[in-house]
Amino acid sequence: MGLTPDQAAVLNEVYSPTQEQFDRAWKILDAYRKATEEDARRAVMFGDEMIDEAKPQDGDQVRRPWRAGRPHALARSG
Repeated sequence: MGLTPDQAAVLNEVYSPTQEQFDRAWKILDAYRKATEEDARRAVMFGDEMIDEAKPQDGDQVRRPWRAGRPHALARSG
């Protein structure tokens, strides 16, 4: 079963993160990297939320396509 370009566009729109979600994922990953690599901590407060090892993995789901050279449709608009 294949997808037409129109179907792919709809799926990309539905499953791509919003710009707000994307930006938040980067901020979580940056805060966690700083806490673990620079400050030698295993968790960090991000606003009123404690970020530990599981959260950056969630954020990495958003960033991974960018690393592989396959940005979401959102990237093309901004």
